[in-house]
Amino acid sequence: MEKERFEQLEERVRQLEREVELLKQQQGMKYRFSMSSKSVSDPKIPKENRQIETNEKPVPVKESDPVDWEHLIGRVWLPRIFIFVLLMGLVWGFKVAVDYGILTEPIRVVLGFSVAVGLYFLGEGQLKNGRLSLGKSLLVGTIGMLILTTFAMNVLYGMVPTIVAFSLNIIWVAFGLFLAYRHQSQVIAILMAFVGYLIPFLVAGSGNILGAVIYEMVFYAVLVYYSIHRGFKELFYVAAVLLHVVYVVFMIGNLLNDQHVMKVMALGAIVQHAIIFYAVYRVKFNKMFPIPLLFTSFIATTIWVKLCTLQDDYLYVSYLIVVFLGYALVVYLKKKMDRTDFISVALSISTFAVFLLLFQTFRNDGNVLTASFLLEGILALYLGFRFKAAFQKVTGAFVYFAGMIKVQTTNIFEIMSLETFVWIFFILTLYGLIYYFFHKRFS
Repeated sequence: MEKERFEQLEERVRQLEREVELLKQQQGMKYRFSMSSKSVSDPKIPKENRQIETNEKPVPVKESDPVDWEHLIGRVWLPRIFIFVLLMGLVWGFKVAVDYGILTEPIRVVLGFSVAVGLYFLGEGQLKNGRLSLGKSLLVGTIGMLILTTFAMNVLYGMVPTIVAFSLNIIWVAFGLFLAYRHQSQVIAILMAFVGYLIPFLVAGSGNILGAVIYEMVFYAVLVYYSIHRGFKELFYVAAVLLHVVYVVFMIGNLLNDQHVMKVMALGAIVQHAIIFYAVYRVKFNKMFPIPLLFTSFIATTIWVKLCTLQDDYLYVSYLIVVFLGYALVVYLKKKMDRTDFISVALSISTFAVFLLLFQTFRNDGNVLTASFLLEGILALYLGFRFKAAFQKVTGAFVYFAGMIKVQTTNIFEIMSLETFVWIFFILTLYGLIYYFFHKRFS
């Protein structure tokens, strides 16, 4: 009995062992399957690649900085408004004090200079504290107060003669340019240019227009030297434009009566053009565009010379000859230089000078003038293609077009006449142009 029970127990143990072994096999298969699934879905990344991916950070999208209205209003515009309101308040305070008889004329002058000194030290203090806009505005207010006080002392109160007031104003402008130099402020320099050009109008008894014209010419030369020396490009342009504005005022006031004044104005315009030519030729500023700058200056100078020499045509003709020869010499000497724009504008100015010279010389002889325009237009176009100067091509086309317009108004009354020759010459030149364009340029 016990033996049977023992055998059953052994059989039971063997059965349990088989079941345990079967369970182990089933568990092993599931483990291998799960590991294989992980290897497919999540491949192993080499250590180096993982390190690279970990170190790479997404580049943040750079957003535009918001406008700092507090800085723009508080540190840029408020100082400018402040100096304007301050000056207006000072003027109003002066008026009230004068109306009540508190301030006599000498006290007003002393007080004006004292306020200017106070503004100067206050402006320097603001600049030292880093408030640049406010400090520069106060320094400009200093010069404005000095000019205003000198004007009152000379024109309103008659305390000093004109020559003293004129000299004082020059000193104030020179002091303003010194401040612009010291603080590297082109804005102060430009404001001093405005004030300097106005000096002849701010003194009493400024009837000496000739002296005023000479002063403006010298002052322009000083501004140009200053702008080139300090690298103030905007001041260079402002000074050039303001000189023409002042000359217009002088011309209106003079009414073309004093020929000596008009000739000095023409000389001033020529001097200005020579200075601009020098600045462009020597490339005194970056990104100076010779074509618009130099050609515009030539046109303005030519207008002034023509207006100021109406009674002396030989001066105008001499000016055109000198311009033509001068720019032609520049093209000949510098034709190999690597500045196509400069060569182009030099050629164009020479061409336009000859065009005006022909018109001035043959304006009463239509046939000769027409043939001259056609011939010059052909030669100008040839030079434009020869030097690959686009602006010269435009100038040559303009001159030839002017000749073509003149041809259309030329009537032929006889076969053997100058009019016939003009028409034949026009047809030949037109055929030559068409042949050149279609058989040379597009073949």
